[in-house]
Amino acid sequence: MKFKFILSFFLVGILAFNVSAQHDFITQEGDQVPDFRFTDTDGKSYSIADFKGKIVLVNFFATWCRPCMMEVPELKSLHEKYGKKEFVIIMLGRKEDMEKMKQFKSDKEITFIVAPDSEREIFNRFAYMGIPRNVLVDDEGTIIFQSVGYDHKSFKRLEGMVNNYTK
Repeated sequence: MKFKFILSFFLVGILAFNVSAQHDFITQEGDQVPDFRFTDTDGKSYSIADFKGKIVLVNFFATWCRPCMMEVPELKSLHEKYGKKEFVIIMLGRKEDMEKMKQFKSDKEITFIVAPDSEREIFNRFAYMGIPRNVLVDDEGTIIFQSVGYDHKSFKRLEGMVNNYTK
């Protein structure tokens, strides 16, 4: 009897995790990128539509997130390698304010776009939870890659896609 209870509890847990994982993304590869606007740390206002014709990586992160911070050097390297080939990185600080984003950009010596998403208004168009999160958008505004979490192998796959789309 005790074994059946434990097994039932375990199976319910697996099912709940699976359902949660399936609902982690609101957007799917092949979808048009949701419309959003933001103001960056330099005070410039943008709409995602302003970047049509370019390959765009939208990166959601937080300064307290260790995996997010591990990803920063790879983002910088990606920008150095492809930033002059119609490729743009937009790094959005989930639940971060403008002052913190300005300090972060300065401290990390980031040369691409950084902006706060202090109320998760933008993030909530893409997902329910989970950072770091990368969304790669092609020059027509179609989502072509999404990932959550950080691992070097996944990031290399992202870099390969950027390479293919910026040729």
